[in-house]
Amino acid sequence: MKNIIFTADDFGWTKGVNDGIVLAYDHGPVSEISMAVNAPEIEHAISLIKGRKYNIGIHLNLTKFKPISKYNISSLIDKNGNFKKIKTDDDLYKFLTMAKKSEIEK
Repeated sequence: MKNIIFTADDFGWTKGVNDGIVLAYDHGPVSEISMAVNAPEIEHAISLIKGRKYNIGIHLNLTKFKPISKYNISSLIDKNGNFKKIKTDDDLYKFLTMAKKSEIEK
């Protein structure tokens, strides 16, 4: 018998996403959760799972919201301290060629 793993991504994005992920984990096919630790509703997400056992991984997010790193990661952020927005293939190319591996690791 083969197993299928369903991972719900973007835990922490919005309260609605968080509620839906928990519901799908508790009653549906979801067997793992990927948490975006710098997302706007991460505190809400944490409150939903506090004291419960869930299979949770970390969603590496380099393109939305503010980074949680306290290190200098200037190749990854804009002048407002947010991750650089990627809207086009050209933006993605620029990001991938300008981002410093050492800063991604931080």
